[in-house]
Amino acid sequence: MIRTSLKKRRGSDLLPPVKAHFLCALPSSEAFIQWYRTHPFPRALCLCGRSNVGKSSLLNALFGPRVAKTSKRSGKTREIVVFSLVMGEKGGPPLYLFDLPGFGHAEVSGHLRRQWEGLMNSFFRALGQKLTVLHIQDARHPSTEKDGEFERFLAALAPGAQRIVLVNKVDKLSHSSLLKLKEALPSGTRFLSARSKRGIGEFRVFLAHEFGTQKI
Repeated sequence: MIRTSLKKRRGSDLLPPVKAHFLCALPSSEAFIQWYRTHPFPRALCLCGRSNVGKSSLLNALFGPRVAKTSKRSGKTREIVVFSLVMGEKGGPPLYLFDLPGFGHAEVSGHLRRQWEGLMNSFFRALGQKLTVLHIQDARHPSTEKDGEFERFLAALAPGAQRIVLVNKVDKLSHSSLLKLKEALPSGTRFLSARSKRGIGEFRVFLAHEFGTQKI
C-alpha cells in the first residue's frame, strides 16, 4: 500500500495521494471471465506495451516503488495482474488497473503464445469501451510494427476503448531528438521517464482528475 502527500515538485509537477495494492493474477481466459463476472465496474485502466519497454518500472514510478516486480528479463509478466487504485487528494473509491503481458516477445513457446492470445481476446472483447488503454512505447523505438499490430487489434476488438500513448525512457534521448519525436507523434502523446521521473507527476494529476471519482 502506497500513499504520497500532495506537494509541488518542479513547479507544476504535482503528486496526488495514491494507494495501490495487488489483488490477483489471472492466468487464463477462464480465470479472467470468472473474475469479471463477480467484479462489475464502469471504467478501468490497463497498461500494455511491447516487451522491454519498461512497463513494470513505469507502473512503479506512477503508483509506488513496490507495486510491480521488475526484471532485466523481458516478457516476465505472463498473466493479467489486477490492482486496485485509489487516487485523489482525499482518496476516492478504488479503480481497477490491469497490467497486461508484454506483446511481441519472441522467446516463448507456441502454446504459451496461443494462451496469451486467447487471454487478450477475452479481455478486450469483454471490457471494450470501459477501458482506458495506456499504451507504453520506447522513446528510442516508437511506433514499431508490433505497436501498429496492437493498435489494429485494439480497434477490431475494443473500438470504444480510449488509448493514451505513453512514451517511456525519454531520458535516453538528447534534447533535439526528443523535440523531433514530439513533432512526429500525435498530440495527446505523453512523454515520460520511469528512471528520471520526468512527466510522472503531471500524468498522475491527469489520472486523479479523470478517475478519482470513479466507482466500482
